[in-house]
Amino acid sequence: MEQAYHVLFISVLVFPVIFCLYKVSRSFTSIKKFRSPFDRVQVLNVSVLYALSFNVIFFWQELFLALGKKWLGLKAYLYHNNHGWQGDHELTALLQGSGAMAILLLGLIMFFLDWKLKQGPSWWRQFIFWLGFQGMVMSLTQFQIAMLAKDTDTGQALVYLGVESTTGFFISVSVSLLLILFLRYASARLIFEVEGKNGAARFKTLLRSVAMPALVGIVLIIPFRIFPWHQVVLPVILLIIYLPWVLAFGWMEPQRNVRPLEAPSSKLEFWPLVLLVMLLIFFQGVLSDGLVIE
Repeated sequence: MEQAYHVLFISVLVFPVIFCLYKVSRSFTSIKKFRSPFDRVQVLNVSVLYALSFNVIFFWQELFLALGKKWLGLKAYLYHNNHGWQGDHELTALLQGSGAMAILLLGLIMFFLDWKLKQGPSWWRQFIFWLGFQGMVMSLTQFQIAMLAKDTDTGQALVYLGVESTTGFFISVSVSLLLILFLRYASARLIFEVEGKNGAARFKTLLRSVAMPALVGIVLIIPFRIFPWHQVVLPVILLIIYLPWVLAFGWMEPQRNVRPLEAPSSKLEFWPLVLLVMLLIFFQGVLSDGLVIE
């Protein structure tokens, strides 16, 4: 069964990459000619929202992991890139899944707000979208790999529940399909004003509206996660999982019932930067030494 897991995950990772390379090889001239509507300031604005939303979602996850230990009567510690606890309880392994469930629920709430919200600053509406995006991607990927990596938080919870290999594989396949369907929706939202143009135009727009902001966003995320350095790996892993699918779906006709996001401002947004700096001060000034929750 472990071999089936590996085949599943390799397929999920490799298929969209091969598809994109094939499409790019056939449409390279069209991609080169298309002038992306995104400028550098817009890329930076999205990068800040990307980094801000990632750190908020990660904090939410670790907060509920720590609260889970508190509910069991243990002494918990909340850090800028992790959590810890003292003591033991028979339900500790089960509540290791509380973080993934918390950010999954938060992601769903944010997408409900994203669907309903029609007013307010443009950056705020985009921030709501990115919170939902990060919540869904970060939670679903944990359930996707849980039975293959049983020492992860969600993996420990499923082991405690007695999930067997066959059931676990069914969960992985189901979650992988849900993640792919979600990324299809997200890709349609992120093509912005190029809706209806050809696949090459949508692909190049996604490179500027998702790929570049994500790479810059990861650079902005690094100060929140160090030290130790290995904590920087998580945002990179998530990028490797979701980005090829978002780009691949750009070659397909967007879903007609999905409303594209409003393009970000061409002027540098002040408040997202302020919030990002304030969050960094909180992470490194308060959480880095450990916040006791008891």
